[in-house]
Amino acid sequence: MTVLAAMILMLVQLKRYPQFKKAVLAGVAVTAASFAFGSGWLYAQQHQQVLADIKLESLSGYQVALPQLAQGKPVVMNIWASWCPPCHREMPALLDAEQQNPNISFMLINLQESRARVQQYLRQHQLSFKHVLLDSHGDVASFYGAQGVPATLFFSADGKLASVHFGELSHAILQQGITKAGG
Repeated sequence: MTVLAAMILMLVQLKRYPQFKKAVLAGVAVTAASFAFGSGWLYAQQHQQVLADIKLESLSGYQVALPQLAQGKPVVMNIWASWCPPCHREMPALLDAEQQNPNISFMLINLQESRARVQQYLRQHQLSFKHVLLDSHGDVASFYGAQGVPATLFFSADGKLASVHFGELSHAILQQGITKAGG
């Protein structure tokens, strides 16, 4: 209804001020193009709003699909690298949260490092997570548009994206994400 009223108003104004015809029509074209681009972008974003069916390698060498690891639970997915100081600083908070929330599946997805490097890092810092996965090609980061590390995504039990945090996590931000995911 609003669009129809705007079109009628535009036609009335064009009859009243014909010298603005090119400018008004250019505005209409830009608006239509922006709407089409925005609609396409939103459609693409909706596909990224779910736990992707991407297969990654576990530290033990098995291929696992992310939804398989979720097991119908809310998910905290952290994309990290051993060379990243903020990633290192947030590891204790993630480990504490995993231990305190057995009803949530925590997935620590290492970005493009070797199995040996990841195992050495975890051993050196005495970190023991249930699900550490190797994203050797950056598929997960690419799918969700993570331009850097750390990035943490929170999914509800039905696999829908509930919240995203780019950058270092605090205990409070981690708890907010867990709450939004239904944990």
